[in-house]
Amino acid sequence: FHLKLSSTVDMRFVELNGSISSLKAALSDISDRVTSTEAAVVSRIDGFRSWRSNMILSWRIWRQNIRIVGIQEKAENDRPTDFVCKLLREDNFDRPMEVDRAHRSLTQAKDGKARAIIVRLHYFQEKERVLRLAREKGPLQYDGRLVFIFPDLTSAVMKKRQTFQAIREQCRAKGTHYGFGYPAQFLVTVNNNTATFDTPVEADKFLSREIEDWQSGTK
Repeated sequence: FHLKLSSTVDMRFVELNGSISSLKAALSDISDRVTSTEAAVVSRIDGFRSWRSNMILSWRIWRQNIRIVGIQEKAENDRPTDFVCKLLREDNFDRPMEVDRAHRSLTQAKDGKARAIIVRLHYFQEKERVLRLAREKGPLQYDGRLVFIFPDLTSAVMKKRQTFQAIREQCRAKGTHYGFGYPAQFLVTVNNNTATFDTPVEADKFLSREIEDWQSGTK
């Protein structure tokens, strides 16, 4: 009886050891998976941080730029920065602007028109003032030709802003003040309160709540 009991206990210990070994293997596998998942998460976080840094850098590079359209080729006589400094103070603006640099766009217009002049102003506030004055004064003129000044935006930002086109049209129809924060946040003011949106869906939901008959787009 003693030998039988001992044999039974030994078998149970063997089974227990086997279960423990299996448990250890399972725990090791789980640990490996956790480690792999952590590495993947860290990689994604690093990727996001890198993307965010690039976006911020791109934003800082572009945020002070304007695009001047309508100036004939060679009007700047190979001195585009000096030319723009003179252009932005003569007749149209109340004081000189500090211009860091200016150059012609590298891309030739398909219709054969003169290339735009890309200008980096020293201060972001000056860029905003130039754009505001250009809007308020209407089309400007140089050498008898119409000149237009726009923000200088990347193609990605222009595409994102274009997604708000239907919202903008309804805002105009309703007489609702709207605009864009840099680079592509949609701003709308209702009852003296300004709200900011990243997508047209968010903006549409807000305006549907705040403005009567919003979806119709009529006053």
